[in-house]
Amino acid sequence: MRGSGVVDPVYIDPEILTALQLYIQSDVEEVVCLTAKFINLFLTDTPFLESFEIDNFVLRNGRLITLWYV
Repeated sequence: MRGSGVVDPVYIDPEILTALQLYIQSDVEEVVCLTAKFINLFLTDTPFLESFEIDNFVLRNGRLITLWYV
């Protein structure tokens, strides 16, 4: 409906996302691998998220996702 606010069903506290970003930026290979595995499992293997919810999460957190791929 026009004029109604849309609530994002996937909300993750920004401090958690910042922590994940710092883990990915660390130079400790084991930490980076575990963080990347966590993000991958969160995005691909959760039975509670619809595909459009994952799309919204990726679009809103693209900076974190690009760090993971780089």
